[in-house]
Amino acid sequence: MKPGARVVIKQYGERRTGTNYLKSLLEENFHHVLVLMHVLGDKHSAPVELSRDFPASNANAYERVRILTAKSHATGFWRSNASQRAYMRSIASEAIDAVQNGELRYLISIKDPYAWGASVAAYDHYLPRGLPRAKPIPDIIPQAGVALFRRVNDAWACFRLRQACLRFNERYRAWFGLCERFEDRCHVVRHEDLLNDPRAVLYEVAKRFQIRGQSPQFHDCPYGIRWTAWDDTRPTLDTSIFDAGYYRELRYMDSLTPGMHEIISTTIDWELVRPLGYAAR
Repeated sequence: MKPGARVVIKQYGERRTGTNYLKSLLEENFHHVLVLMHVLGDKHSAPVELSRDFPASNANAYERVRILTAKSHATGFWRSNASQRAYMRSIASEAIDAVQNGELRYLISIKDPYAWGASVAAYDHYLPRGLPRAKPIPDIIPQAGVALFRRVNDAWACFRLRQACLRFNERYRAWFGLCERFEDRCHVVRHEDLLNDPRAVLYEVAKRFQIRGQSPQFHDCPYGIRWTAWDDTRPTLDTSIFDAGYYRELRYMDSLTPGMHEIISTTIDWELVRPLGYAAR
């Protein structure tokens, strides 16, 4: 790496696995790091094959970054967005140098599939009504129809969750493939470890990726991060303190119906995630 150059990290992970929190921690605590969420490909999608799809060398750095980003673009990416174009121009040389010199790092976030399933169902608003973290059953539903409403609601949730679990398997097979190809430049962070000891996880990442210039004092974010629209924007924070006990105390299990629990148990590729300590239960 060039003296003073930032370590460039390409981030991946399913939604609701703590990618925004991890990115914020890295940027708050290290001065020489550039974390790319959707630049060079959407962080929630299979990776762009940089070595195969790398644009012709006669294209300038910005054009290369723009082309690669558009190959797998996130929902919030707009080709005509002036702020996004300006951001890509500002980091283009660093990103392209990291790719060309074999110095691009890959950081993958993952969460216990049961916790992830409950979280993504709540976030996408198909968590069955009346469950913890879900909307209440509408008042217009007569008492005699509540049981039927619950069954229909649960069936819809199970359908959506199964689709999400299949996507989970597909995505992590692709991302773990990066670890096989670039073992020395790839690292996986479990959401559980990040909640239990964010400082330890952060410095493990820094050691693995040889990130320098750390802040003298550790900076954490006590608030939940709702979303981050794109690489050029700051994260949107919740107004309340993040309830880590929801995960540590396994309260997310109360947000899964028996049908949803079975979907996760039978659809997730447990052999794929077993090396990380996850198992069906």
